[in-house]
Amino acid sequence: MNEEKKRNAFDEFSFAALSALGSLMACNEVCRNQRAVMKINRFRAWLMDLKPQANPEPNLPFDGEPQGQTAE
Repeated sequence: MNEEKKRNAFDEFSFAALSALGSLMACNEVCRNQRAVMKINRFRAWLMDLKPQANPEPNLPFDGEPQGQTAE
């Protein structure tokens, strides 16, 4: 029998949302607008805080600073 940990719907959707937000923040259109980056990052932090603390999972991608952001 497979002992692999099963993920619930919330885990799947939040992972997809966090991945999409990280990719969105890496887009040039968003990188040029500091206010948009701050709003997306605030939403990402709020979404990560929704995750139950009793059952920590491995770090999701884009946990730190936004990836692909350039200083223009």
